Amino acid sequence: MISKFRKIINSILKIFGLKIIFDEDYIKIQNEIKDLNDERINTEIYINNLMNQNITDSNFKDILSNIIQKENFEPVYIKSFKSILDKKKHLTFFDVGAHRGETIKEIKKYFPDAKLYSFEPFKESFDDLKEVSKLFNNSEVFNIGLSNFNGIEKLYNYIDNDNSYMSVINSTSKLLPGSMTKFGYKDPDKIIEIECEFSTLDKFITNKKIDFIDILKIDVQGNEYKVLEGADNIISSGGIKIIYLEILVFPFYEKQKDLSYYLSYFDDKKYELFGLYNLSYQNNSRILQFDAVFLKSDK
Repeated sequence: MISKFRKIINSILKIFGLKIIFDEDYIKIQNEIKDLNDERINTEIYINNLMNQNITDSNFKDILSNIIQKENFEPVYIKSFKSILDKKKHLTFFDVGAHRGETIKEIKKYFPDAKLYSFEPFKESFDDLKEVSKLFNNSEVFNIGLSNFNGIEKLYNYIDNDNSYMSVINSTSKLLPGSMTKFGYKDPDKIIEIECEFSTLDKFITNKKIDFIDILKIDVQGNEYKVLEGADNIISSGGIKIIYLEILVFPFYEKQKDLSYYLSYFDDKKYELFGLYNLSYQNNSRILQFDAVFLKSDK
């Protein structure tokens, strides 16, 4: 009787994109994970796939996040970094589009001796990033963006009062009309234009006298190609070993580059595709975006 009642309630809530997660559901998820016979990489893929579905129920994602923290899963992309770098400890990590420090927390957890350089042009996110950076040694943060020019440019801050996902969207590119509704969300309630400072990576490393980067991570909402263009000198010279970036498959932004552009670009620069991570799907079918690791070829 109770089970039938719960199904009825969830059937009603489903109309509004909601779902109640009961204790039994939580236990079921935990049991499903344990049934994977401790094949931890498969477990991580299972969890990551669940986390990257277009799920509107925040309670469900909270449950998955709690499981990840409790089980202390090592992200698959971290495993890739470790296998490539072969136990190197004192690596140099650049986080372009560092947001509020989510990635540098992971990097410092698994590479505690890494030297971090983090870039975030949006002041509100940068303030949080700065506080996170204070927790670590060898961590510098910069309230600028990296692009293919040096100077000031408008940053669009997209705001949706009902959607926390929109709070992470800050881009120098405009969203295509209706792109968010196709993604499963409504268009933003408002757009705030903010002038921010930008630099090329080549100029930054010249000023800092940096000649090698172990890992360059780029997540800048459709403008990854601009960061690459501004890093042409060091990339062409082989001064970056790993480039880890987000690639958007679904057309979200104006002037957004497609997958074929990046495959051609990295092939020309003698980088090999090493792996794909954090695949995000639309309604469990069409790929929206993913993260990719490209490795400098020794050939």
